[in-house]
Amino acid sequence: MDKKVNIQKNLHALVIHDKEKKTFLAHCLDMDIVAQAKTQEEAVSELKELISTQIEYCLENDMLDTLFRPAPKEYWDTYHRSQATVVLNQLFLQKNKHAIKDLVSHLELAYA
Repeated sequence: MDKKVNIQKNLHALVIHDKEKKTFLAHCLDMDIVAQAKTQEEAVSELKELISTQIEYCLENDMLDTLFRPAPKEYWDTYHRSQATVVLNQLFLQKNKHAIKDLVSHLELAYA
């Protein structure tokens, strides 16, 4: 029987709407995996499936050291610009010190 494991790791995904092709791309930036579909929901669902498959493959083949390989810098830059826009809009709308405290209380730490 498989035991449920709770891993506390946020994966970063960038969703891009390709209006020309009328498709959505969902890109897991931590693993450089991309899914494409006609709707955003389908693309994200497909991406989750691909991530699960990749993790299972790496586990079964003792290749966990290859699991995380970051996407190219330009995709991370796009992701960070998008996130910054969301945060700046929230701060602008709220204009209070509680919003700042909320923001700084959510630090994601990595240890080297």
